[in-house]
Amino acid sequence: ATYLDEISTCTDKMTQGYRLQKVENLPLTVSYDETDNVIRVYYVLNAENTKDLSYTVEYYKDNIKVTSDTQVEAITVDKNAPDTVVVDKTKINLINKYEGYVFDKTNPTAIPNTVNNGTIIKVYYKKANYNYRIEYYYDGVKDENKTEILTAAYQDEISAYINKKITGYRLQKVEGLPLTISYNESDNVIRLYYVLDDENTKDLSYRVEYYKDGVRVNADTQVEAITVEKSAPNTIAVDKTKINIANKYNGYKLDKTEPTVIPDEVDSGTVIRVYYKKAEYNYTVEYYYDGIKDASKTEFLEATYQEEITTYTDKNIEGYRLQKVEALPISISNDEFDNILKVYYVVDDENTKDLSYRVEYYKDGVR
Repeated sequence: ATYLDEISTCTDKMTQGYRLQKVENLPLTVSYDETDNVIRVYYVLNAENTKDLSYTVEYYKDNIKVTSDTQVEAITVDKNAPDTVVVDKTKINLINKYEGYVFDKTNPTAIPNTVNNGTIIKVYYKKANYNYRIEYYYDGVKDENKTEILTAAYQDEISAYINKKITGYRLQKVEGLPLTISYNESDNVIRLYYVLDDENTKDLSYRVEYYKDGVRVNADTQVEAITVEKSAPNTIAVDKTKINIANKYNGYKLDKTEPTVIPDEVDSGTVIRVYYKKAEYNYTVEYYYDGIKDASKTEFLEATYQEEITTYTDKNIEGYRLQKVEALPISISNDEFDNILKVYYVVDDENTKDLSYRVEYYKDGVR
């Protein structure tokens, strides 16, 4: 239409079963802004010519209807329309309606796209199966090989277990019994704890003694003990990782063990002795003349850890005297940078004399 034309009529598009409710923006004066050039015609169902249709969705848990979850889907249509309703399948939960339950079936078996008015669609859920574990502990340590992994239905109550008591042990306690099966499998655990039966056990042990230069270091004695069933042999496995035969003491080195080769297993009461002796370390004697070291005279010697060095080779040369000796006496350290003696010599004034000559210069015979 032309700008400022007045539109006073519109096409009637009423459908069967509806009536005109209202018309907005009529008459319409045409504007240059086309977003304003809109006539809206509203129709509503004519109640006298309509009917209500519906279908119902019912949910069941273990064949028991959950009344609170029933859904009624209803529409209003023209009286002449067929008595069928399109099913909104997006509103029917066939996957995870209830925790601990799984979908079982529907009635009808396949949900149709349309149903007759008044149809009831039934959705059935049943309890799901979940794993549960029975763990076995002996002296507080779980034996993974004995763990049982079993299956039961959601909310089943487990009140029994397989007893795996071993000789010399007794049942101390059971945790998690009775167990109500949860959908969270990490909660489905029964724990059985067994401890040694004191009446049927005995103690076995061995001792490790350490010696420095033949003298036992009592504070370092190790006693390794275990408790076993009475009928077990009187032998015990040796934990070699706990025996230091490498570097137990600073400045010492392994001398020997008794027995010579530490066995994998010993009789109860056995004593294993580990002997350390002082190690040898280098020490150096350096010689200085008027404060300058003469490297050709340096001596490289060896002594035992903590040995006290009180002497050195005198390397005085003619016309010199001993000035001082540093670090004497020296106690040999395991850090060889600390094992250095320094001997200093200086010129001896009493055994020296001064000599000289003179050079004179003359110009035209005049000095």
